[in-house]
Amino acid sequence: MQKFTTTLFFSFLISFTFSQTLLRGPYLQKQTATSINVKWRTDTTTNSRVYYGTSLSNLSQSVFIADTVRDHDILVSGLQPYTKYFYKIESNNTVLSGPDSNHHFMTAPIPGTVQPIRVWSIGDFGKASDCERETRNSYLNYSAGKPTDVWLWVGDNAYNDGTDQEFQDKVFTGPNAFGEVFKNMHFYPCPGNHDYNSICPVPCGQDPYTHVGPYYSIVTVPTQAEAGGVASTLENYYSFDYGNAHFISLNSELGSQNINFDWSGVYTAGDTSSPMLKWLKQDLQTNTKQWVIAYWHQPPYSKGSHNSDNTWEIYMKAVRQKWLPILESYGVDIVLNGHSHVYERSYLIKGHYGLSSTFDPALHLVNGTSGNESLGESYIKYTDGPNPNKGTVYINSGNAGSGDSNPPLLTAQHPVMFFSDGGDNVCGSFMMDINDNKLTGKYLSIDGTIKDQFTIQKQSITGIEKGYDFFKNVKNVTVTPNPFISKASIKYELTQPSQMSIDIYSQDGKYAFKVFSGKQNEGKQEITLDSEIFNLASGHYVLKITDGNSTGYEKLIKVN
Repeated sequence: MQKFTTTLFFSFLISFTFSQTLLRGPYLQKQTATSINVKWRTDTTTNSRVYYGTSLSNLSQSVFIADTVRDHDILVSGLQPYTKYFYKIESNNTVLSGPDSNHHFMTAPIPGTVQPIRVWSIGDFGKASDCERETRNSYLNYSAGKPTDVWLWVGDNAYNDGTDQEFQDKVFTGPNAFGEVFKNMHFYPCPGNHDYNSICPVPCGQDPYTHVGPYYSIVTVPTQAEAGGVASTLENYYSFDYGNAHFISLNSELGSQNINFDWSGVYTAGDTSSPMLKWLKQDLQTNTKQWVIAYWHQPPYSKGSHNSDNTWEIYMKAVRQKWLPILESYGVDIVLNGHSHVYERSYLIKGHYGLSSTFDPALHLVNGTSGNESLGESYIKYTDGPNPNKGTVYINSGNAGSGDSNPPLLTAQHPVMFFSDGGDNVCGSFMMDINDNKLTGKYLSIDGTIKDQFTIQKQSITGIEKGYDFFKNVKNVTVTPNPFISKASIKYELTQPSQMSIDIYSQDGKYAFKVFSGKQNEGKQEITLDSEIFNLASGHYVLKITDGNSTGYEKLIKVN
């Protein structure tokens, strides 16, 4: 009896000592073409092991770390590019999570590879609110069957102060959080002002090199250019490549009254003394990817829960005046922000760095249409010519966790914005599909509807194809004379009745005027372009011809 009791006691002691509970995760970080980090948290300190393989029934490879920790972070390397792997995690030979079909990850394609890319962006979401859950479910339903390649967090990821417990309760666990999503969807974050309340509340008086806190403990991001770009050496900001797109994560919370620590340029002259903005220039100078997307928390323009015209919005002002000239000079295509609890999307614009009252369409609009491809109004960005890569679209998607009850945009939206959406419980997220030289952005509401969408198309102005062979209904397009002095004749033949539209754009893609719009019958057609009617100055132009389904382009030269 004595021996049996002792044996039971030691069995219980061993079980008690070495058992553990999974508190957080698993979740995925720092995806590259050949590696990924798998992270999780246990209630006791234990060792770490990840089993993985390309078949769910054969997880034959593993990585083991003997050190005992509560926060586990395993680098799984030596992987094949753009390959799906299944996995499970263990501690002390006890399976904590997996394996099943939900436990998987994809490695990234080799940087520069041209292939379809889906991007999902959420901001100001970590509230454990109904909006957070509905935003999550709306996207997962919409994107079912299509993997998310890049998941971006644009700040204020855990309310109210970015504490570890708030991340746990409002982001990782609970019915409104992302627990199941984390098992197969990695994320690339940036911090917001609420996250920084547990790091260094703004205006921070600490050296950014010393910033620590829950946000930085939770994330693992590429600081050494492991995923492309230029090494930042800090988790404060970084960049990475995915396919033919380059992503830049910046930190808008690095403002300080100490001139040496004011990396956002809130109180100082700007990039002359900011390690972050110096790095940004270097990163943009070395980039060779076709698309560039930058994201951070505080937006340059907004009439949402934060009004960028207010005098106290000095961080938004610094971004607008000191960051945007750098980004636009290198042709950045998309800027994503949060902070303002609304959705706002700009026209294709450039060079507007002042208050909303200083916006001048003649100076700042590159393309003032909707950008909607189905209306034949895609934004064209030319990759060559006198002003290549001109124009940026700015998006605020800070309503993934809550809406603002009475934002200013309900009365009058910011003049740079084509579309705005806000109000009590008006929530949603932003997504992009990139495919070669075309990027389409969509605002997805919590009710599953697409409320706004636009397309940016990149093309060479010197390489515009003639012949219109891709048209089903339009043949034999000619423009004569070309170059022309006062009048040019646009001739083509329709194989069936078609709704035609003919527009003129400047060489840098700025919309000029409409030459013709209307339904035409089958047969030969001729439209006369009279430069005096349209007050067309001498120069190079692009003629856009649309038959309702397809679009073609012709170079057009007006001379004296």
